Amino acid sequence: MAEAEPSEARRVKAFASFFKNYMSVAAVVTAALPLPVVALRAIPMYKAHRALLATYTSLFCFLLLAYIFYNRHRLARWMFRELVAGAERDQERKFHDALGRVIAVMPLVLIVVSLLCVFEYHHTLDQSILKVLDKKVLTLPPTTLPQTTEDYALEHTPLIFVDRSERLMMLYLSIFLAAEGAFVLMATKEYLQDLFKIGDRDLILTRAPAPRAQ
Repeated sequence: MAEAEPSEARRVKAFASFFKNYMSVAAVVTAALPLPVVALRAIPMYKAHRALLATYTSLFCFLLLAYIFYNRHRLARWMFRELVAGAERDQERKFHDALGRVIAVMPLVLIVVSLLCVFEYHHTLDQSILKVLDKKVLTLPPTTLPQTTEDYALEHTPLIFVDRSERLMMLYLSIFLAAEGAFVLMATKEYLQDLFKIGDRDLILTRAPAPRAQ
């Protein structure tokens, strides 16, 4: 009879399995996230932009997800250089090793980019609203209070009068595309690690066995 596995080991394996599944699902959830975000108005935006941004952001997030997964074979060679490196010239090996290091830090770079775009989006939106009000594009009703002026401008400004419209759309798209890129790259590495049957210990010690044939 096989010896029972310690409960601590079972918990660690269960957590690892949950985390890997979570990472894979998170990439899909992030791609679909713009739709409920727009519906719930979780991020302030002009009403004239809502339908456009909900459509374009989800579209390009899913395209980015598909494109990165489509290139998973090439990414595998760069993510696991110590496993799949073949006979290469020194110059090629140095280039691929450098590219592998870039891909390793790319998720963090994309997270920072997404965060910066969040701050820049809100700053640009504030400036846009002030410009719209300064141009007197809208006729505010007498009952409008100062604290509701911003919401009124967001709801009633026609698309043609939205100041810095293109910049706002680009920043909004970048928030989700950068976050989606980070999720997909991390999920792709987890997927490839499972596919190659590579253990975390092997990667840490940089002496993993050659990938098994599937």
